[in-house]
Formats: sequence, structure tokens, C-alpha cells
Amino acid sequence: MTNNSQEPEKFDAVKGGQLPAPFDGAVLGGIEGLYQRFAAGDEQVRLNAVVNSPTYGNQGLDILVTFLR
Repeated sequence: MTNNSQEPEKFDAVKGGQLPAPFDGAVLGGIEGLYQRFAAGDEQVRLNAVVNSPTYGNQGLDILVTFLR
């Protein structure tokens, strides 16, 4: 019998990401993490994003240029 409840069950995947992660929380990787590091209030975190943006190829460099404007 199927459960028609809108609540997630024990093994259901749950979509997240409606709110940005707190900057003092776990650091995301990939392009999304790069965006968050550029938007951080901490200067050292932003500097780290500048240094690491070439790691993500052209997409990382495009983000770097966007934030430097």
C-alpha cells in the first residue's frame, strides 16, 4: 500500500538548497562552493576563492571576472 503523505519517509531523498548555507557552516565544493566563497564576508575566504578559481577552468575564471567587476 502506498503512503500519500507529503512528509518524507526514512529513505526518501529530500531536496534542499532553498536557503543559502551559513558561511560558518560546512563548505560546499565545486562551482557552488566557489560562488559562496566569493560572497563570504571574511576577506581570507574571498582571497582563497580568487586563488582557487582557476582550478575550475573557464567557468571558474568567468566567476572570478564577475566578482572583480
